[in-house]
Amino acid sequence: MTKPNADQNPFTITNERQDGIQIFRLTGTIGYGNVQQAKTVLREQQIKARYYVFDLLELAWIDSTGLGMLISFAKEVRTDRPNVAIAVGGELRELFEMAKLDMVFPLYSAAAEAVNGANTDEGDRPLPLDKY
Repeated sequence: MTKPNADQNPFTITNERQDGIQIFRLTGTIGYGNVQQAKTVLREQQIKARYYVFDLLELAWIDSTGLGMLISFAKEVRTDRPNVAIAVGGELRELFEMAKLDMVFPLYSAAAEAVNGANTDEGDRPLPLDKY
């Protein structure tokens, strides 16, 4: 996966709330150069919810610091059951699977599927966050 030019593809984070679920939509690129800014934006937008979905379908690129940001967020908001899911496809999905993050987060092909999974209590993962 080739890193796109961050100046030509800056990140954005938008969110919406749907039935107690907060959906974050990330676009552009997230990596070492802007991950602190991305964390700040996430914290500013975060509201207490029973479940969180990260829609990464329009994210062009993410590096290990961006993956770490998602893991840190999940640890901060965790409850007694999994409460963070990821909608991701293509090369980014392959990256999540290579990093074994599919054992930590339920991965879906669309944000609507992730919301449905939250509403049906799907999403148990074999690897707890504190073991990753």
